[in-house]
Amino acid sequence: MKKHDIAPLDCVPDVIALFENRKVMADQLGVTPKSITQVVMQGMFPASWWLILRNEARRQGKQINEDLFRFRLPPPPGVERGDIVADALADGHGNNREKHFPNSKASHRKAPA
Repeated sequence: MKKHDIAPLDCVPDVIALFENRKVMADQLGVTPKSITQVVMQGMFPASWWLILRNEARRQGKQINEDLFRFRLPPPPGVERGDIVADALADGHGNNREKHFPNSKASHRKAPA
């Protein structure tokens, strides 16, 4: 089976299921089980967990969808990160993403109910 033939794990519970239980996962990540619970509630993993979770998935012949992680992209050329933050603060909700990232896709996360 080729790498692109493997359907990636695309939700937090599927990634957590790679481990025997949350305690085992927390131990491998060097965090508390409460941190795992917080990730479940937020629906995304910290970017710093990427290598450990990716390696565990690979060990089991699986892949993880990178969209499940909070990676920070650099600002586009000519835009300072401070400009993005200032606009988000001025807007009050951070809804000026299109101004600085006109070619980016809309966030895949659902709006809070």
